[in-house]
Amino acid sequence: MEHIPETHIRSNLSEEEKENFRKERDYYLMGQGEVINKEMFKTLNKLGREKTQQEIIAIEIANEQSNKLLTKFGLQPFNIPTDNYYILPDEILGFGKNNPAGAFPRYNLCLFRDTEAGLNPVIFGCFAFHETLHLKNYLSFKQQQKNDGLRIYRAGISISTSQKNKGKIPKVYLRGLDEAITTKMNEEYLSILLQHPEFKKEAEWWKSMECNLLKKDYTKDKKIFESEIFWIEPSNKEIFALAHTLERRLLDYICSEIHKKKPDKYPSEKDVFTEFQRAQITGNILTIARDITHTFGKGSFRKIASYPEDWRLKIHFEALKLKRKINKS
Repeated sequence: MEHIPETHIRSNLSEEEKENFRKERDYYLMGQGEVINKEMFKTLNKLGREKTQQEIIAIEIANEQSNKLLTKFGLQPFNIPTDNYYILPDEILGFGKNNPAGAFPRYNLCLFRDTEAGLNPVIFGCFAFHETLHLKNYLSFKQQQKNDGLRIYRAGISISTSQKNKGKIPKVYLRGLDEAITTKMNEEYLSILLQHPEFKKEAEWWKSMECNLLKKDYTKDKKIFESEIFWIEPSNKEIFALAHTLERRLLDYICSEIHKKKPDKYPSEKDVFTEFQRAQITGNILTIARDITHTFGKGSFRKIASYPEDWRLKIHFEALKLKRKINKS
């Protein structure tokens, strides 16, 4: 039987109600969601297209690689069923138009836009790995108000609150860094995917001189690293790069400064990032909170946690670097 991860719940609900909620998530994880949510799965199965053999292999590799991370940090691995990944027409998806895919932890589901994620099996695979990580990162639920149902409280390092922003959407702390950590973990997936025999044609294109020249031109123009490009579509030369660029630059900077501040504890920046990975997967954010506070000063962790996810992030990032420079002088 597939291992079922523990569902963490913070609520005044009775033990019986909590257990029923856990059983509900177990059904989803075992690929039997239609037992308790018949209409939703009837719609998904009707509208979702059949996956190709390459897409199925990409999902299997996404599960394998994410399970290695769980094992690395002392957690028991588990698989998200292939049937829980749905490739759907754009018009029926409710999340933003700029999002090619989305993870829904309560239901252990991943949904993908066919026009983007379905363009190429490599692109689909990279999105599938990213969303699989979101499903396997630390997760807990909480009842925000007495009569409310259970909602996601912690997902990875991010923390949802009962506070609302101007759009009356619950405020989430650390979401930018959460996405940055998950996206950086995506960088190794492509090389592993392209080693599979079913992706021989894609691997040959990726290593070709033409493709490498396109990478160099694009990185020079956009001022990004080649490792941030995860695919170039052969048919139209469209380039796909990792998202959350500024958030990843912020994370890299934080890791670099913590390494400089604590070289004995963290011999390299990669060692610092490993601690962020651990926090993302286990939910224990105390170590990274202490390291950030010790490096950037009292109150810095709370301030970084509240950084916005829009154009204002650049202003906050520059202010953080200036403050750090002043503190070191």
